[in-house]
Amino acid sequence: MGMNMRIERVVLAVAAVATAVNVSIAAPGPGSRYATDAYPGFDSGEDLPKPEKKSPSWFSFFSSPAKANASEQLSYARACEAAYEWRAARNAYDALVTHWPMAPEAVVAQKALADLYYTHYFDYEQAFEEYKYLLDFYSAQCDYDSVVRRLYDVAQVMREEGKKIGFFRFSNATDVRRAFEAVVRAAPGAPFAPRAMLIAGELREEEGTYDKAIEVYETVRNIYPKAPEAEEALHAEAKARMHLLRARTYNRGRCQDTIWFLKMALETATDSAARADYQSWLEEATGFIEREAFQAAQFYDSSTRTRRSAIRAYEHFLVCYPASEYAAAAQTRLTELRAQTAQTARPAPAGTNAVEAAAGTEPAEAPEPAKTSDTRSFWRKAGDFFASYTWRSRVPENARTVFVPTFRNESDVAEIGAVAARQLLREIQREGTFKIAAQDAAAIEVQGVIKSVSAQQLSYNRSSDRRHRENHATLTATISIIDKRTGKVLVDNRPYQAITSFLSDDDTRTRLREASGRLAEDLAMQVVDDLILFDWEK
Repeated sequence: MGMNMRIERVVLAVAAVATAVNVSIAAPGPGSRYATDAYPGFDSGEDLPKPEKKSPSWFSFFSSPAKANASEQLSYARACEAAYEWRAARNAYDALVTHWPMAPEAVVAQKALADLYYTHYFDYEQAFEEYKYLLDFYSAQCDYDSVVRRLYDVAQVMREEGKKIGFFRFSNATDVRRAFEAVVRAAPGAPFAPRAMLIAGELREEEGTYDKAIEVYETVRNIYPKAPEAEEALHAEAKARMHLLRARTYNRGRCQDTIWFLKMALETATDSAARADYQSWLEEATGFIEREAFQAAQFYDSSTRTRRSAIRAYEHFLVCYPASEYAAAAQTRLTELRAQTAQTARPAPAGTNAVEAAAGTEPAEAPEPAKTSDTRSFWRKAGDFFASYTWRSRVPENARTVFVPTFRNESDVAEIGAVAARQLLREIQREGTFKIAAQDAAAIEVQGVIKSVSAQQLSYNRSSDRRHRENHATLTATISIIDKRTGKVLVDNRPYQAITSFLSDDDTRTRLREASGRLAEDLAMQVVDDLILFDWEK
């Protein structure tokens, strides 16, 4: 019975300890004194100096206490302070905390030492360290709320006054930022905590680390959504995002993410001045992505691509960005390309020179040859040459039948190989140069392997209940082209990459499969372009 009683007591003790541990490590949240170090944009715990308790050093003879016990030492220190003997009072308070750290008087002495640095010496950096020491080692014995408030006040003065070095003061954004971060960690539920975190973000900008500043501003909005500082953080984050967009090289993912953020800001902001800024920045960011899209369309309008690809690219641009400042130029160029395609698609009648064919006029009646001479002039011969010119495809007549088997699929997306082959057949039929044939009757066979299909998240709206994300989908494949007439491999495992974007909720895999058709279409256009431009005369 005695053994059972002892076991029961041990079990109860372990349960009590476990409960206490769970309570102590629970997430603090607003209103708690202590906070976790996991604040995005803040320095991590590994980057910060660990608090160390004061202890006597080897030269403590010069700083040893003047009295025999803590009570007498405190009375002595107060007497020195009352007599305006500041240095003696400072040393006496510090000696008390160092030599009698567990005495009740140590809490009073540490507070008095911090006040002395703050009100008399105006050494704000040291005052901040002393107040922080009070919270680190005597948090349960001191007036926690008033000390944290003083910590915040000292941090504000540090920001205004700068860092003191000798008789001079200099701006030191890093140390001041860490001071405000310490305030937030000490009291995340304090009424001044949102302002302290917002200032930490501003100091991140002064340091030039705008990525970190954006993380801090986002944390302000997530932790304190009802605080007035949340709307200030929204505007500051938008401004920092635009700074990065202008300062760094173009990145579609960053640009698209900024556009999404600015749209969200316009939906939630109430301040008219801030809304005007968001609208202006949204137009600027949209201009960046429209310019990139227009340049991508111009890429297809080059000597290395077919006219058909350029037409498709300009058409796609006009569908996506009909109100763009580049829309007029794209429409003009599209009209020119369509006119050129219509002109070259029909052969010029015999006897029609190049100028008449371009103008679409009837050929002029040929004059009767001069009776005095049967010898034609040089210009007449040149005219006959150009009159007999007609547009021809570069693909030989006997190589215009093609067979496309189902592509081998090595990706994680089911049936993407069949989808890609089917889309290639449609593109071949639509373009018109080649004709689809059975395997034993085709001159050319196109074989493909889908290597991978992946998705990368571009944007994430934390404030949206729908949790919609924009994703960047990439398909990689290799294509081989075989001349079945000779058995020669014309193209051996040439790599291709197709790209598109899609929206998703929590089911990214399903949305990626739905986007696979657009990936297959992009791949098919590239393969057909290369088939037409292939050097068939080799």
